[in-house]
Amino acid sequence: MSEATESRALRTLVDIVESGRPLAYIHSAEEQRVRALLRETARTCFSAAVPLWIWSLTEGMRRDDGTGVEQLGPRAALDFVATYDGAALFLFEDFHEPMREAPDIRRRLRDLYELCFDRGKFLLICSPVKFIPEEIERSSAGFCGARRRRSRQPVAASTPPRPRSSSSAGLFRG
Repeated sequence: MSEATESRALRTLVDIVESGRPLAYIHSAEEQRVRALLRETARTCFSAAVPLWIWSLTEGMRRDDGTGVEQLGPRAALDFVATYDGAALFLFEDFHEPMREAPDIRRRLRDLYELCFDRGKFLLICSPVKFIPEEIERSSAGFCGARRRRSRQPVAASTPPRPRSSSSAGLFRG
């Protein structure tokens, strides 16, 4: 992957965090790439580095460094974010199924948008399947799509950048 493409993807994640919008959807099957970009975002967007927490249905909730492992189901993981004390990035991998199947999950995501707004807590959902429930999309949360193209040519943003005061962070492909 070219450095320009990686920088564009990182810049988009940084823009999402700097906008203060606490909810983003990353449409990508490249979980390792997304984790690496979020590690860099956690180091550079805050006055002191913040932890990156990762949740998956099979692994539960854990810090990126492997500590703090808790086997939590989807709803309990969202409650963990709600009650977490301090700034952090939370990556939920393959969360499209719990969102699709459970209205209480969709409601809790809407609650989290309000609970985490301007508090330094960011929930990022990464999935190879693009599924954004209508009630979540309407909550003015920032969503982004990340996908590495097969060609190595630089990729233009699919929408022009919006000012930081916008109610949503822009889409990108990288």
